[in-house]
Amino acid sequence: MTNWSDLPQHVVVCIAKHIDSFEDFIVARGVDRSWRSAAIKENFTGQSTHQVPLLMLPDKEDTTLREFHSLKNGKLYQLNLPDAVEKLCFSSLGWLMTQSQDLKLNLLHPLNQKKVMLPDNLIFENHHHDYHRSSSITCLWDQFTVKKFVLSASPSWTLDYMVIVLYSSDILAFCRPEEDNKWSMIDKSYIRGSYFLDITYYQGQFYAVDCFGNVLVCDIEDPKQANTRVVVSAMPEGLIYPCIQKLYVVELGGTLFVVSRTSKCVGCCHATDEFRVFEVPFRNGNWLDSEVKTLGNKCLFLGTNSSFAVDATNF
Repeated sequence: MTNWSDLPQHVVVCIAKHIDSFEDFIVARGVDRSWRSAAIKENFTGQSTHQVPLLMLPDKEDTTLREFHSLKNGKLYQLNLPDAVEKLCFSSLGWLMTQSQDLKLNLLHPLNQKKVMLPDNLIFENHHHDYHRSSSITCLWDQFTVKKFVLSASPSWTLDYMVIVLYSSDILAFCRPEEDNKWSMIDKSYIRGSYFLDITYYQGQFYAVDCFGNVLVCDIEDPKQANTRVVVSAMPEGLIYPCIQKLYVVELGGTLFVVSRTSKCVGCCHATDEFRVFEVPFRNGNWLDSEVKTLGNKCLFLGTNSSFAVDATNF
């Protein structure tokens, strides 16, 4: 039987550079120290467009190891992520955003451990909101806990990318990590009673959906005058009320969709009842005629943290 530990280091590095699946990369790191030193940083390409995501499980006390569930084979994999200990974690395009208790934000690639430092979470280029750095950490935490973040492109392949963050206080802000040392807030279109439910990146622009089903685009060419603009008006009340629990906005096969999750009362709790999928009606704004009844061969993954689609025929 082959003893993989005895391979010359240059051969191990060459093999590591040709590993193209998450699961194989994690297994390679577990062979021995030489493989672990080779299976890091730029040696992992992962360029295949046919990747099934790993699901990151909640952290456990007194360990820096995080578990990841593979949907391909049902197995659990462990990765040592000391930079994620006691931090909130969010995901986009295979990268994690971590938020520490002092509100600092960083990007972290869970497989190659690469880190990207982000601007101070409380420094904004175009600050219009009434908060003070001297406020208690509890007050700031209530305002600036991340709900979701989205990358315009993967930092693994380009330096020309943007990060947008939706905060718990309904603030949207973005930055270009390679250029900016501050965040730029995005002024929100005034819609009485509205708040954002989800954000995504689609065909070169960031989009958001609010609680009424309005679809908004983020105009951010001029960071000092960044704002949101309604491009498709709200869903009819019959589609929204009384039981909509959540709206998601997600790209599927090159088309933008809004997915509604409805709930029903079970005892004193609300339980998910059904999902409905609507193609965003950019042309005529008619939501009633835009419902989709089949996803074909596509698999749709929905989550507060991240939503995306994959082609099931590739697996």
